[in-house]
Amino acid sequence: MQTDPFKWDLVRSGFAQRDPEFIDLFAQNFARVAARVRWQ
Repeated sequence: MQTDPFKWDLVRSGFAQRDPEFIDLFAQNFARVAARVRWQ
């Protein structure tokens, strides 16, 4: 999701309010949550 071609496809399609920084923030937040959740 953080590779440039995929990120720009998401932005062009309207995801993340057309702002690539939102995609980066989403990925950071998801990584934080995933690190704290105990996956079973």
